[in-house]
Amino acid sequence: MIVRALPGLLVAVITLAGGAASAAPPSPAPPTSKRSPEQRQILVELAYVLGESHALRRLCVGPSDAQWYGRMTRLVALEGDDPIFRQRLIDRFNSGFQAAQTDYPVCNGQSRIAEQSSAARGKTLSESLLGEISSGAVR
Repeated sequence: MIVRALPGLLVAVITLAGGAASAAPPSPAPPTSKRSPEQRQILVELAYVLGESHALRRLCVGPSDAQWYGRMTRLVALEGDDPIFRQRLIDRFNSGFQAAQTDYPVCNGQSRIAEQSSAARGKTLSESLLGEISSGAVR
């Protein structure tokens, strides 16, 4: 039920929050145009968090790491059917990435705490989005 509504996003968010993702291939998500304004805003905020997470992880793991970039690519593929909304998601990801790079130029204890904080925010956003979907707010 919920997994069908946001399969790829759910995988990205569960992983962001530190959980395990299902190996089953996800079914297609409904077009973004069927999302409520609240759901779209949550997706935009999640894109920012994914950008932050990408920058913070690359900082400590190395520049070749693309874990969160891959999740963002999947999010855009699932939710970016509207070109304007797609660009908005990409812009927010890039903003989150740039903000984290500016705030945390080196890997240290503070950057690791920021990475954990970003994961917690991603979890909160995902729970909020799943609450929106389970309440029948898909339009």
